[in-house]
Amino acid sequence: MRYLIISVILSALAAAPAKADAPNSIVSLLGPSVGYLLGQSDLCEWGLTDKIEQTYKASFQAIGMSAAQQSSAWEQAKARRAGLASMPAEGKARMKADTCTAEFRARFEQDMKN
Repeated sequence: MRYLIISVILSALAAAPAKADAPNSIVSLLGPSVGYLLGQSDLCEWGLTDKIEQTYKASFQAIGMSAAQQSSAWEQAKARRAGLASMPAEGKARMKADTCTAEFRARFEQDMKN
């Protein structure tokens, strides 16, 4: 669901003419969300880091994020990813059981295509 929401936001912003920087309210949501996706890929050992980074780098530019906004989003993503990596073992085990399934990965990859 998280991926669908991110895809919808990015699609809507990419369709609108970029006359100024992307709204900061949107930018503030994207960084942590991308970090979560990166952390989840790490946890599940999916090897999708490059695909996630490429997708969002292109999308950030497409929606008109300024260089400063992009930098901020990537810093937030890095922090969220690190937070997930430092999660206690019990939390990682629960997250893995809930999200590291073939079905979830297939849905994730489909959402990344949109």
